[in-house]
Amino acid sequence: MGFEIFAMSDDAAALPTREEFLTPFGDAIKSDADGWMQLDFGGIPNSCDVSYSVDDSGFVRGFTVFRPVTSPLLWAAIFALIRDYQFFVMWPGDCAPVVGDSGTPLPQGLADDFGDAIVAQSENDLPRLIKES
Repeated sequence: MGFEIFAMSDDAAALPTREEFLTPFGDAIKSDADGWMQLDFGGIPNSCDVSYSVDDSGFVRGFTVFRPVTSPLLWAAIFALIRDYQFFVMWPGDCAPVVGDSGTPLPQGLADDFGDAIVAQSENDLPRLIKES
């Protein structure tokens, strides 16, 4: 059974362009069309899909990772995005928003509903936090 990781940014000044968004995924991108990307980190158990939304200005505002895999390369890409572009991530379960920068703004009321943001220090924190939620 899979789950999703949801990511959004509430800081228009920090949003990546489509090209900047794709960069951390590197050679793992096997296809990319119309906001839907297939990633392969080395075979069937290490492949997953990512959808992303590009606004009218050409910036990526959010993304969803479907059935994330255990590859450290996926976690490194997600961490780079939350650290460098002030995305916050969440997933189903008992979790507060996770950020890669303590200055990442959250939408009004999010902390009231889910708790204060947790600052990930590295890509290794992401799978650990998922297991703990």
